[in-house]
Amino acid sequence: MRKYLLFIITFSVLSAGCQTNQPPATNQNIAKVEPTIPPPAEKKETKKDEDSHEHTAPHGGTLIAFGKEFSHLEIVLDEKTGKLTGYVLDAEAEKSVQISQPQIEIEIEKPKKFTVTLNAAENALTGEKIGATSEFSTTSEELKGLKNFDGKVKFIKVKGTEFKSEKFNFPKGNEH
Repeated sequence: MRKYLLFIITFSVLSAGCQTNQPPATNQNIAKVEPTIPPPAEKKETKKDEDSHEHTAPHGGTLIAFGKEFSHLEIVLDEKTGKLTGYVLDAEAEKSVQISQPQIEIEIEKPKKFTVTLNAAENALTGEKIGATSEFSTTSEELKGLKNFDGKVKFIKVKGTEFKSEKFNFPKGNEH
């Protein structure tokens, strides 16, 4: 019984504190609030082809796509030293993909014809080893000072799929 009485007293005190001596609301003393409608979001311009989108090369190089963006090879050229590094990447050009081949041959077609062979590289930081690596490199005197060239990847096998004679331009790539 004491709990019940205590409850009634507490409820009465709290209820009394909530009452005010304000007149009841009428249409005359209610402020009109117009709803705010946000402006329509600006549409970003998109390419006509819904499937097309751009990728960013994670190492600042040139992307070569294989298949309908099945995978990519990013090539980075240090034109001062003639060092060319290739990184095998996934379909979105974001994650590395290890492949088993020991070399990737790139045939330079213009301005003059020659072939460079990128050799598989080990990386102690990632644990990649020859036979399971995503990084390849070579240094060539013929690449020194070369700023623009047309070439093709002669052969690459990524995730069990083979690609041959994939043409590209450096520095544009082949995703036009």
